[in-house]
Amino acid sequence: MRNWTIGLAAVIVFLAGSLVYGFYQHNVDFCQGAMIFFTLYGVFLVLGAVFFSHRRIMKNYFYRPFVSILIPARNEECVIEATVRSLCAMKYRKNNRPHFEIIVLDDNSTDNTCAILCSLEKEIDNLRVVRRDPPRAGNGKSDALNEGISHTTGEVIAVFDADTRVHPDFLKNAVAYLYDPEIGGVQGRVQIYNAAGSRLAAVQSDEFSIFNHLSQITKDIIGGVTALGGNGQLTKKTALEAVGGWNILSTTEDFDMTMRFLLKGWKVRYAPDAVLWQEGVENIWLLLRQRIRWAEGLLKCFFDYTLPLLFSRVSLVQKTDGLLSLVRIILPLWILVGYVFGVGAFFGVTDFYSEIHPIIMIGISLLLFGAMWLAIRKESRDAFWSMQARVLYYWFYNLIWVAAVSGALIRCLKNVNRVEWDKTIHKGSREHPVIITSAPQGLPVSDLQEQLTKI
Repeated sequence: MRNWTIGLAAVIVFLAGSLVYGFYQHNVDFCQGAMIFFTLYGVFLVLGAVFFSHRRIMKNYFYRPFVSILIPARNEECVIEATVRSLCAMKYRKNNRPHFEIIVLDDNSTDNTCAILCSLEKEIDNLRVVRRDPPRAGNGKSDALNEGISHTTGEVIAVFDADTRVHPDFLKNAVAYLYDPEIGGVQGRVQIYNAAGSRLAAVQSDEFSIFNHLSQITKDIIGGVTALGGNGQLTKKTALEAVGGWNILSTTEDFDMTMRFLLKGWKVRYAPDAVLWQEGVENIWLLLRQRIRWAEGLLKCFFDYTLPLLFSRVSLVQKTDGLLSLVRIILPLWILVGYVFGVGAFFGVTDFYSEIHPIIMIGISLLLFGAMWLAIRKESRDAFWSMQARVLYYWFYNLIWVAAVSGALIRCLKNVNRVEWDKTIHKGSREHPVIITSAPQGLPVSDLQEQLTKI
């Protein structure tokens, strides 16, 4: 926590220094330079997968350990039954029996979650429900997961959110990446199942199933820092024990675990053929609240791991990619500084100049637009103008991070040690069928659609 206080102070001094320098020197090159650099970094991550995703994926389907599935749940009556039944339908068996167990961690739910789970537990042999009552309950997802480890018997621990639906071959495909002793974790491909419900959910679908997906592929290709996600992650139990379990002080326990795996020498792989779906947020204010929580956790990871990673003995590629992944969380704050300069110039408070020619900024913007268009085209076959609209929606959608990181910084200033389970509310989506945009090889999309619609 001392790192958080020092890191927070450093970010505040850095931002204040940027503002003072900009207004005193009337120069905004440093803001534009940062934007250019991270834009090129993002373009590289997207285009790397667009042009080189055909590479051979190393995996072993004969590696088939017993898997323990953990589902932290708190007031999830609208989604928990569909999630459990979806997971139970996975085709990961041995001796004609499921080769996995499902452990739901009911964190003192006050709705019908407990009743639904008790009914399911009587029906499903490999399902166990662990009830967490106060004072243990309510201390966050990481705390629930750490207690869950003590109830597991599997060699591999899988974590799913309570609003998840999975492809029947999810475990079979994901576990195959864990055969290498150096690999500590695998992340599946997340998609949004209510993308047809609203424009906001649709743009989140593009975020997860296209841009995050392609970035993860590129990171996996170059040997960079493939990130674990909060949903659809698999980790070896030995790797979890080596890093001391999940960090109970983190609100983004997934990325925190990624960095600790990296520093301990464990590798993380990305499994694009291990597909799962989750519910997209359909309310802008709930989405902002979710992203503020994520941004707060990422800021704390920036405070905790930047210096240790800088002086670590990991490969140059991992160190570079890891540092860029950590540092880019403060980029929205720099964008905010640029907006302040722009507003100041508009109202005549001061004037600014830049030695970076406007044509360069225009070219960078067009390059980013083109990369996003190619990414969407690779993953879908929409009409031309529909793809243009999707690019523009996603472009403006990302501005939410300016508000989210700013809000996270304010929350850290109020109480940098704040840790609580500020979970996303799940409504369920009976009114919106699961929309399949891609499926693992060997199963037609139409067949997969039919299977998941029945859940």
